[in-house]
Amino acid sequence: MRFVLLLGSVLWAACSPAQQPLTVRVEALNWDSMPGLQSFAAGQYNGYWLLIGGRTDGLHMKQPFASFHPDYNNTRIYLIHPATRKVQSAPLSSLPAPVAEQLQSSNMEFVQVGDHLYLFGGYGFSASQNKFITHPRVPWYSCRSSCRPLVKAPPSATV
Repeated sequence: MRFVLLLGSVLWAACSPAQQPLTVRVEALNWDSMPGLQSFAAGQYNGYWLLIGGRTDGLHMKQPFASFHPDYNNTRIYLIHPATRKVQSAPLSSLPAPVAEQLQSSNMEFVQVGDHLYLFGGYGFSASQNKFITHPRVPWYSCRSSCRPLVKAPPSATV
């Protein structure tokens, strides 16, 4: 039976139409005020990018005792407006410890569905547990509600 399934899969793949060629173009963009982050989660709302978590030190060291040092956690939430190159941020320190710890973790899986940005897990040091953990929660955030306070627009303006 396994052989029949394997053979069927191979024949199906062989008979499928060929994929179209893919071209990717990368252009350098010099943007001094853009934060240097790696392994962050991102959402978008009305032309703004919302960046949460990640590392500020680039690729972590390949030495277990020195990897993922808490001093290089991204402890801010960033709001980026690419059209104007405006960068705004707010500290995570005003949030409850378990929330702030997860939001500054690295490699969170994330997906945005409509206005909601769902964050899954993330790895980092938990000061409240005094150890490195993979976070067990799946919080979600409204991108609109998260962006509005950072934009500091007048109440009548739409963001």
